[in-house]
Amino acid sequence: MGKINIYSTNGTNKASLDYTGTSDITVDAEHLAGTTSNVQTQLDNKLSLTGGTLATDTITNASGNLTIASTQSILLKFDSDNDQTNREFNLQNNTGDQILKVKETGTTIFSGNVGIGADNPTSKLHVDGAMVSTSLAQGTGELQIQGYGNTGYINMNGSGSLIFRMGSSYSQDLKLTSAGILQGASDAEIATSPIRTHSNTISTSTTIDTNDNAVASGPLAIADGVTLTINGNMTVV
Repeated sequence: MGKINIYSTNGTNKASLDYTGTSDITVDAEHLAGTTSNVQTQLDNKLSLTGGTLATDTITNASGNLTIASTQSILLKFDSDNDQTNREFNLQNNTGDQILKVKETGTTIFSGNVGIGADNPTSKLHVDGAMVSTSLAQGTGELQIQGYGNTGYINMNGSGSLIFRMGSSYSQDLKLTSAGILQGASDAEIATSPIRTHSNTISTSTTIDTNDNAVASGPLAIADGVTLTINGNMTVV
């Protein structure tokens, strides 16, 4: 029983091994580091590191789970920053198949399904609850996508419109305003279906093109100064 001190070549005390007569050895280290060769440490609840940094190429636990526990924050670093670029943190299963990869840039790649609040995800991304998208630099409006029982919801809690855009230029194809008005690419009432929620009045000049078939719920009114041009077919029901 006793303590063994480990010194560097310049006489600096780098670590101590304290054996108390039990089966445990406590390492009180400033640094316990592997240099040019791998450091293979078999952990079976026998090695306790208090203070400093454990730097090693390989740490394995021969008999079961590897547990990292701390009452403080836990920081894992790789290549920070020597700099040998393009280092990755990889998590593999026991057959060597990659489960998770984190690149130095922060890009994270999952090989399987990801569940957020879902224990058994059935898709690449499975969220139990509402998914929320915001752009705080542009405002506080939130777009939510939510499945609720047998019903699906798209919620927009801002005061603006819900816009559907297509193509590489992200041009507007369809807009649903906060007043429930459905509009097309040029903000005119959509030509193929001039129907509004809680309104039977066409308040924007609208053209039903030759090849279009429009259906509206009547009675239908046209606001003053607004023109409805029908070149195709329109049915009021």
